[in-house]
Amino acid sequence: MNARHWSEVSRDPNSPAAIQFMSEALRRARSPVVPNRVSYLENLARGKDVLDVGAVDHVVEAQEKTDWLHKRIARAAKSVLGLDVVAAEVERLNREGHRVFLMDFSEEVPEETYDLIVCGEIIEHVASPQKIFRSAARVLRPGGRIALTTPNPYFTRRILNATRWSTQESADHIALFSPANIAEMAMREGMLLESYRGVLDPGRITTLRAHISALLRPIWLRFLPTELFCETIIYECVKAT
Repeated sequence: MNARHWSEVSRDPNSPAAIQFMSEALRRARSPVVPNRVSYLENLARGKDVLDVGAVDHVVEAQEKTDWLHKRIARAAKSVLGLDVVAAEVERLNREGHRVFLMDFSEEVPEETYDLIVCGEIIEHVASPQKIFRSAARVLRPGGRIALTTPNPYFTRRILNATRWSTQESADHIALFSPANIAEMAMREGMLLESYRGVLDPGRITTLRAHISALLRPIWLRFLPTELFCETIIYECVKAT
């Protein structure tokens, strides 16, 4: 039997069998890092019918940038529908020719079905994150996928900030998620974590600290997991066919 959830091999989530099941699932899903989150999602959307959750991207200024995710997805996709909860910005985007619905994806879904759902930096803001996967399962076509990007809780600077009881997170982040957390939430809705990969952005070297960090990174990468240096993780979960 090919189990789809740890509960099919053990009733105890702390049993060696359950832990081994999840460990193997995460090992299979771990994938090479990429240098740019937006470019990766743009390529993933190419030729597909896409639902972009969080199209506004927090603030109006984001839409003036060359890496505004919704614009890049729309450029590549066969079709795209955006969702967001910021009423004024949704109205403005529709006036400018975009197709965006005022809708909370954790509470309701559009009528259409999709090949791909993109949730870029959304799940860490949502009061009930499991509902994101529940909604995705309702509107994904068989074999379709949801691609979520979210802050990496094990990013080195994030760990150091935590040891000082300090944070540089967005003021409305309510949770951070590990690969195991994402895998479990996906499996609860009949989906599989197919891959997760860090975004190892070289960034701009504008300070002495950044320059030193860039010089030391190749050394650290020889001894430590690459994901420790990735601020963001991209997760792809697939709906069963």
